[in-house]
Parts: sequence; structure tokens; C-alpha cells
Amino acid sequence: MINCTFENGNKAKLRHVVVDSIAVKNNKILLVKRGPNHVSPGKYGVPGGFVELNETTKDAALRELKEETGYEGKITRLVAVIDDPNRKNEDRQNISFIYEIEEKIRFKIFLTNLIEFPTLSICLSCVLSIIK
Repeated sequence: MINCTFENGNKAKLRHVVVDSIAVKNNKILLVKRGPNHVSPGKYGVPGGFVELNETTKDAALRELKEETGYEGKITRLVAVIDDPNRKNEDRQNISFIYEIEEKIRFKIFLTNLIEFPTLSICLSCVLSIIK
């Protein structure tokens, strides 16, 4: 939660806006392993993170993809917006914009078979909606 004081002195707790980038090709998904300071350390997830000041959600998704993987992509569509404040293991009540990403250059690393990763930290139904 973000603690905020408005111009009139009223205080509020606001929610974070985050983005996730789902890159799927031939039933393979690009994943990153979460670092020790992440809310889900050691789990695998899709590249993503917080939206920065003066940044659109699309720009943030592409920036996070580049920062976390070194890859550049192109957004093909918005897959979902998850705004449920009662998500399991979610203390910040993030509002997540999830985008499908198409590779600009050939991604060299994809992890296959989602069943092998029981410690995923992503919206699995969002991933499954992309896999064709």
C-alpha cells in the first residue's frame, strides 16, 4: 500500500500499479526467477514490475521485459487487468496489467512445460489464454 496525503490534508492508502509481460511461442513461455527481495523469492514468474512516474503501462511492460531479460518485444494485446484486492499472498493489493508480448528479436531462452514449475508466481489462467 502507498500512504498518501492529499492537498486537502486527507490521508489515504492507495494501491500499486504493476505490469506483467507474457511471451509465449510454440507452447513455451519466457520466465524469470524471482530474486531474494521479491514478495515470492525463488519462484518463477513472467517479467514484470511497477509502473514508474510518467510511464504508461505498455511502456512499463516493455521496460521491465528489457530490464529483467535483456530482450525487446512488441505488445500484441492486453490480456487481463487483475484488480482483486483479496488475492492470495498479495499484501500490496497490486493492480496488474498483463500484456501479451511478441518477440522483436528471437528470444533465446524459453522454459517449457509449465507443469514442471509448481512454484509459478503468475496468473496461470492468463498464460493459458494465450497458448494456442
